[in-house]
Amino acid sequence: MSTIVAPSVTAGKEALERWELTGRRASIVAWSSIVGSLGRDELMGAGVDEAVLIPDSDIVELVVTPSCDWAGVADSVAALQSAGWMVTVLTQLASLGEAHNVLAGTAVSLQGCWRNEAGWRFSPAEIA
Repeated sequence: MSTIVAPSVTAGKEALERWELTGRRASIVAWSSIVGSLGRDELMGAGVDEAVLIPDSDIVELVVTPSCDWAGVADSVAALQSAGWMVTVLTQLASLGEAHNVLAGTAVSLQGCWRNEAGWRFSPAEIA
């Protein structure tokens, strides 16, 4: 997992900055790099925009698109968990209910995110 994405003003960049404020090493990684390392090319169409990796804690935060394929996101979460990662899904606040419905019963954290004039904001983490 080596392709680093140039940070821009995205939910992923804000999540990265939150981790860095805690003194943790984190990076934004292209979803295609993660899919390649998992050997699961079929996950490319899931609607994961980018991922924030916190390697010293085996944590990955998936930033999903507003029009993601939730079944594909669930498959992505399962693949990452099988590889030993703890997963958080960052989704638009309006999609948080659907994320709960699809991912219920999995050991995944969910966070809603939205953007206002002050920048990206995040809801508290919730268990799916």
